[in-house]
Amino acid sequence: MRVSIVLPRGMRFSPDGATSIDLVARDLLLASRFRETTSVVGAAVDTPFPDVPFRAVVASSQRGMVAGCIDRLKADSPEVILVHQHPESAAAIARAMPGVPVILHRHGLLK
Repeated sequence: MRVSIVLPRGMRFSPDGATSIDLVARDLLLASRFRETTSVVGAAVDTPFPDVPFRAVVASSQRGMVAGCIDRLKADSPEVILVHQHPESAAAIARAMPGVPVILHRHGLLK
């Protein structure tokens, strides 16, 4: 199963300055039975984690980040998309990719 994990804007998927969301995404991916067919989509960093396939998005706004993620996702054709923490991004991605299940992974409490 092809899985894409989408990180919200402002994350640092790198050994240098990773947030707790980055670490949760990485740890769950590494423990997944689908790890060979899973990639992470997130904001570009100089040195992404070397043990996980990473698709960098360069954007200066939330709208640009979502658009860049959608472009990457369409190129990768995942069978399921897991969006961390950001409901608005998950909704936009779901609208842009009908027929592909989009799961929102919430960390802690959101309003």
